[in-house]
Amino acid sequence: GLGIIHRDLKPENILISEDMHIKITDFGTSKILSLDSEVKTENPVDVKRKNSFVGTAEYVSPEVLNNQPANFGSDLWALGCIIYQCLSGSLPFRSGNEYQTFQKIVKAEYEFPEGFNPEAKDLVQKL
Repeated sequence: GLGIIHRDLKPENILISEDMHIKITDFGTSKILSLDSEVKTENPVDVKRKNSFVGTAEYVSPEVLNNQPANFGSDLWALGCIIYQCLSGSLPFRSGNEYQTFQKIVKAEYEFPEGFNPEAKDLVQKL
């Protein structure tokens, strides 16, 4: 990896080229990290921003909602949500409002619809 966390992965930010290469777009909220997950800056304002919530409610990771800093795993969490959505047609944690969505995310309250591919289910659960 390049040491970058995107912090707003969602289907709208993932494009597929004509030759089937995946392109990730919109790095406006991304952060550059070192391999030990520390922000590559001495500016305390930038460090605070790494700990702040950015992104889209349905794809935000539990650690970010629990005031932990975003890390590489935050993007993997979002990828798991995206795979779930692409295969099922619905979001894993969608609720009536953002607060309820966040509660479901923190508690990992979701179910797989009947007929969800077992290999894909295993992948989503691991992400």
